[in-house]
Amino acid sequence: MKKIILILGIIFLLIGISINPSSGINIDKKSIKIMSEGKTLFVGGSGPNNYTTIQEAINDAVDGDTVFVYDDSSPYYENIIIDKSISLIGENRNTTVIDGNYIGNVIEIIADKIIVSGFTIKNVKYHNENDYKYNVIKCENCSNIIITNNRISIGLLEVVKETAGICLKTSSFNLINNNIFFEKNLSFNIIAVEITDNSHDNNISTNVMSYYYEGVRLEKNCYDNIIIYNNIYNSICFCIVKGANNKILSNKVNNTYCGAIFIDGDSNVISNNILIYSRELGSIYIKGSKNIISRNCIERNDCGLWLENAEENIIMMNNFIQNMDDVTTYVWGYASKFPKKNQFKWNYWSGHLNRLPKIIIGLGILIIIDQGFEFIYIQVDWYPVTKPYDITNPHSYDI
Repeated sequence: MKKIILILGIIFLLIGISINPSSGINIDKKSIKIMSEGKTLFVGGSGPNNYTTIQEAINDAVDGDTVFVYDDSSPYYENIIIDKSISLIGENRNTTVIDGNYIGNVIEIIADKIIVSGFTIKNVKYHNENDYKYNVIKCENCSNIIITNNRISIGLLEVVKETAGICLKTSSFNLINNNIFFEKNLSFNIIAVEITDNSHDNNISTNVMSYYYEGVRLEKNCYDNIIIYNNIYNSICFCIVKGANNKILSNKVNNTYCGAIFIDGDSNVISNNILIYSRELGSIYIKGSKNIISRNCIERNDCGLWLENAEENIIMMNNFIQNMDDVTTYVWGYASKFPKKNQFKWNYWSGHLNRLPKIIIGLGILIIIDQGFEFIYIQVDWYPVTKPYDITNPHSYDI
C-alpha cells in the first residue's frame, strides 16, 4: 500500500511539473517533454528488495523508470552518474541528502529527459584539476532535464577555481526551478547556475540564491535563455550575461556587493526586476548594445545604471528611486567609430519631479591620433514621468 501511495505521489509530481505555468519553457512556445512512466526502484527504507545505494538502482533502471530514495538511510555518500532517461526522486528535500564527500561531481547527467527532485545535494570537489571544473550537478550535452525542488550547496571549504551548483554545458531546453542554492559564507569563484558552450532555451526560475559570487552566468555564445522569478541576496552579483537574446525578467535582487545585473552582450531584455541595495558598480551595468531595460525598480543603490561604451540601448519606464547616482556613463572612441547614444524615455526619477527633460551627464573621451580629449557627454530623457510605476514581481518568492 505504501508503495502505491509513493507511486501516485510521483505521478502527481510529474503532472504538477508539466502544468506549472512558472516552470515550463513555454514563453516561446517551447516545452519540456516528460518521459513515460515505467517501474519504480526503491533505495533505502525497509523493503526486502530495496537497494542500498542510488547508483546501484540507476544501473538497474531503464529509460522511463523512477528511482525513489528514502530519507531514513540518508546521507548517501555517492558520486552519481545518470546515463539514462529516468526520474530520480527523494522522499524529502530537507532530509534526503546526497553528499559528494568532496570527491568529484556529486551528480553527473549525460542523458536526456531526466528529472532530479527532492534532495539536498552538496559537497562537490573544489580543487579542480587540469582545467576540469567540478560541479554539484553537471549536465553536458543534455536536453529536457528538470532539476526542481532541491537544496544545493557547493559546501566549500576552499575554492581554487570556479565551481557551480549547476552547470549546463552544451545543453538546451532544460528547466532549473524551485531550488534553494545556499552557502554558509560569501566566497569568490562560486556560481549558483552556469550556462555555457552554446546552451540555449533554458529556463532558470523561482530559485533562491544566497552567498554566491554570481547567481547566474550566461556565457558569450549562449542565447534565448530566460532567467525569471528568482530571489538572490547577500551575494556579489546576481547575473552576468555575455550572450544575446536572453531575457532577465521579474527577479528580486537585494544587497549585492558589486552590482546586480551585468550585460556584456547584445539584444537582451531586462524587465520588471526589483533591484535594491546594490553597492559599487551599477545595479544594472551595460557594455553591450541594443538591449532593452524596461520597467525595473532601481532603488537605493550606490549607482542605478552604469553605461560603459554602451550604445543604442533603450532605457524606458523604469523607476530610479533614491540612488546615490542614478546613471553613470563613460564612452570613448575615435570620431569615426564613436558609440551611438542610448535612448532614455518615460522613466521616473525620484529627484526630478517635473515634466521638464531630465539631463543625464556623463564623461566622454574623443580619441584623436592616439590622444584622448575629455568632454561632458549628455543624454536626455525627454519625457520623464512624475509618478513611479507600479512594478511588482509576485512570482518571485522564498521557497
